[in-house]
Amino acid sequence: MSFSIAKLFWYSLNPGTLLVLGVCFGTFFLWKGWTRAAQILLTPCALLILLLSLFDLHQMMARPLEERFPFPDSLGEDIAGIIVLGGASKGAVSQSRSTHSINDASERLSSFIELGIKFPQAQMVFTGGSGSLLGSQFKEADLARSFFDSQGFDPERIHFERESRNTWENAVLSKNMLGEKALGRWVLITSATHTPRSVGVFRKLGWDVIPYPVDYRTTPGKHEIFTSLSKGLPLFTSAIKEWLGLAYYRMLGHSDELFPAPLK
Repeated sequence: MSFSIAKLFWYSLNPGTLLVLGVCFGTFFLWKGWTRAAQILLTPCALLILLLSLFDLHQMMARPLEERFPFPDSLGEDIAGIIVLGGASKGAVSQSRSTHSINDASERLSSFIELGIKFPQAQMVFTGGSGSLLGSQFKEADLARSFFDSQGFDPERIHFERESRNTWENAVLSKNMLGEKALGRWVLITSATHTPRSVGVFRKLGWDVIPYPVDYRTTPGKHEIFTSLSKGLPLFTSAIKEWLGLAYYRMLGHSDELFPAPLK
């Protein structure tokens, strides 16, 4: 039930959706002569477009998430396992084209292979099913298996968890699948903006993980001006989703921290 609620909640608060609805209804109100109502809708839409197109509001929202956990200088040698969270596949495209099409989270997969080669003794887990609200026959783990095989990396080394629909289920179902094999120090690979929420979940389950953030999309110490809406809106949307996700997971008890931080 919480999965469905979260999906519907996000659909209703997605900045892109709200922007489109605001412009459409605002324009309709203008044609109807309802000027005040049109102003109430169109003014915040215009302001958001301005902030995302001329300034770096998207960077400001995403940078704290990406910088919360630094990229590890060294992982040491006693690595029990490596786990990567799904989210790098374009499911519908992959199915229709009979290939594995990947998105801008592709570093999750390449880093997984890289660390698998570096630590040949480590357990390896790919976790990801379908995040579709209406259900789908597409399972990301199945596509990932064929992708790793096509890259010359033996998929038999990897445990594939294919039923999870979100980050919480990624961790819970993977831990249940592994049992005692989940003990020891594990490397957790996911996108940098997604790392704080993921770490909170794994800590809640008592899983000892070393955050390994990838897919960085912000530049430290640099402020962008005169960017484009097509560049700013996707990152802004992704960051808003993570901030809301952090609050939602804390409310559900999926994490003991509102904004997980590195252990001292």
